[in-house]
Amino acid sequence: MGIYSNPQDFIKWEKALHFLLNKELLNEVYKPKIKTYGSPWNDYQNRYGTYYGYGWLIEPEKKCIYHTGDNGGFKNLAAKYLEKNAYVIVFTARADWDRYGLKSQIEEIFDPTPKITKKVNFILQMQKINDKLIQIGFL
Repeated sequence: MGIYSNPQDFIKWEKALHFLLNKELLNEVYKPKIKTYGSPWNDYQNRYGTYYGYGWLIEPEKKCIYHTGDNGGFKNLAAKYLEKNAYVIVFTARADWDRYGLKSQIEEIFDPTPKITKKVNFILQMQKINDKLIQIGFL
């Protein structure tokens, strides 16, 4: 089951979740429940350190929760970095886009360790969620 959306409506959906669920319930939603890596039955989300919670994929070491979506001609990524107070939403009309590559590039930007970083190839649009500024990328 999934939803078809655009970035603006997805933001409304996210705001509704934060309005309907209290902090305790949201923390439970974002808690790792099932290990998804190393499974012979799961090649889709088989990256080391990834778990599934209630509707979200969770990478505890990176303090990241995210979900992806695709169906033939599009790919999406919605990633929350709770400790950074950042939410990255990328909706594309391309099936050939490497969303995990972009996610890794974004995580390099968040990493305070000095190193050469790759240029992130997307345009940023600023939006607000719960009075906090976020960035939405479009390829």
